[in-house]
Order: sequence, then structure tokens, then C-alpha cells
Amino acid sequence: MRAVESIRRVRVLGVYCGRDVAYIASVFDSLRRPAFHVTEFDKFEDSGCADWPAGMKGRSWSEAGFGEVPAIQSTRRNLERLSLASQVTLHQGRAEEFLAATDQSFDLIYIDTSHGYQTRRRTIELAIPRLAPGGIGGGDDFSDQGTWGVARAVREAFERFDLHANGIWWASPAAFRAGN
Repeated sequence: MRAVESIRRVRVLGVYCGRDVAYIASVFDSLRRPAFHVTEFDKFEDSGCADWPAGMKGRSWSEAGFGEVPAIQSTRRNLERLSLASQVTLHQGRAEEFLAATDQSFDLIYIDTSHGYQTRRRTIELAIPRLAPGGIGGGDDFSDQGTWGVARAVREAFERFDLHANGIWWASPAAFRAGN
């Protein structure tokens, strides 16, 4: 896998108010990394997700009680407070649609979209071709509890991957099981 020092173009799919980019920036800062740019993609709307339990389906984010609605304006404000706004470009839309349509490549793609098996597996499949040579794919919430299927999607998609504290996983495109 690519050395962290060479990661410059980062794509974060699923932003939740800028939290994931703040974590990534913190890691890069602790490693005294040179400048990088993050392009974040999120639906930025008060609507449900495919991985929500049956009792929550059809409810909005706020009706389900899942905390602050992931809105693009509040995300911008959070990034400004963290002095990260100049390093981040925000886009509104569905991650899968973006990945299917883009020809851009990235050194790191971090996936934190819907946690259901089908969605996560499809997002991984679409992300792999968008990684630059030596790139890294990863994400968080490595779990299959409740309606989640992230762990299953990662296990089935990759021959090998690294798993770290708090359910963060990393994998090389070379370990991807195409057509599986």
C-alpha cells in the first residue's frame, strides 16, 4: 500500500458534518504530513438511509433521533472552525452515482456511507477503479450488528485487509476480489 507521505488526493464518501476529514487531518498532522486535499461527498439531506432499522425506515434523520442533520452549511462551518476549509471541497449527491460517473482518481478513498451490506459492497466495487496506482481504500464501522453489513462487505470484497481500533479498515486494490 502507498506510504501515507505520498497521499495527496483524498475522497471521503459520507461526511457527517466533517467528522471523518477531521480525523484524517489529525492523523496526517500527527505524522507531520505535507499538504493534502480532501474532496468530500455526501447526500447532505434530512432523510433516512438504507441501513436504518425497520422501525426507523421512512423517518427523517431528525425524526429518528440520530443527532445533527448532516447539512452542507454546518459542515462548512465545522471545517472553518478547524482551519480545514481551504483543504476541503464539498459536493452534494449520492456517492455511488458520483463514483459511477467520474474519471477522477484518488490516493485514498474513505467510505462512510450507508452501512448496509448491499450499499457498502457496491460502493467498494465502484471505488476500487477510482484509486490511483498504489492507492488505499478504507472506511470505518466494521460491523455486522443489527442492519449493518460493513464487515461482510469488506471480507467478501478483499482477500486481505488491515483492521484497526474503532473498526477502521484499509485495503489495497491488489487485494480486491473482482467479480465476487
